Amino acid sequence: MVDEMHGAHPSHPDNHPHRAHHPHARFIRTACALFTLFVLLIFVLIGTLTNAPFGAALLSFVPALLLGVAGVVLIDTDHFELQYLALVLVTLVVIVGVVLYLLFPDADVLATSALNIILGAILLIILAHSHKDPENSKVIVIEKEQQEIPDLVKTVEDRCKAINFVIGRVYRVNTGAHARLRDKIKVPSDWYNDLTQALQTPGEENVVHEMVIKIKNRLEVMLQPENVVFTEAEVRNLKNLDRNQEGSTPILEVLAENDSDPVQGYHKAAIEYCELLIEKITHQQ
Repeated sequence: MVDEMHGAHPSHPDNHPHRAHHPHARFIRTACALFTLFVLLIFVLIGTLTNAPFGAALLSFVPALLLGVAGVVLIDTDHFELQYLALVLVTLVVIVGVVLYLLFPDADVLATSALNIILGAILLIILAHSHKDPENSKVIVIEKEQQEIPDLVKTVEDRCKAINFVIGRVYRVNTGAHARLRDKIKVPSDWYNDLTQALQTPGEENVVHEMVIKIKNRLEVMLQPENVVFTEAEVRNLKNLDRNQEGSTPILEVLAENDSDPVQGYHKAAIEYCELLIEKITHQQ
């Protein structure tokens, strides 16, 4: 199992930040896009119904507009976190407030700032709701006879993507981690892609079986302490994390302690569905 971990190649597509997959990416991307359109609509209405200069009106809504754009852009990276978006909003409100005051002295900077903060808060609350979707914290176990293998594979894939996203947020550059460290615990996307491909190919039952076991083994690596999986230097370089400094904390526990997503629920579900898959495939062979 440990040998398998070190076989991951750092150049694999799954390891690049822009390939990260948030479990609610579609919803978040859609919400941010609709929010941006909504802010544009408010801008058009205010520009039409008031005598405010076009430049002042447009500048007034820049923080809210860029917040929506930032959400759409960051969701496909390992850097999507609500606190980042909140920091983006506050920074833009301050900068735009100063610029607005300098260019348009008669503009109501306080009212404009308050409006942007209110609009931004609404978006962040919506995103926070999706981020803490209670359905994700449950391990849903359906009667085996009601489950089809493709559905089980899709569930395993979704949970692995969610776990990978948490790994990207916790073991990131500013915590002293690097891509090679993440490679040792992430489930590479080509594994579940190969699994899906084999599932669609007649006579590939053995390949499906082997891939499921491979994914399950990688998931079980996360149950081991950091100092068993990572090198001594990698453990020593880690910082800014709630963990034992000697690396004796299990990796899954480190992920759970340092991220708001229910990663232990994701992990438990992924393991259970892998076991269901192995059982069903074995019965079919």
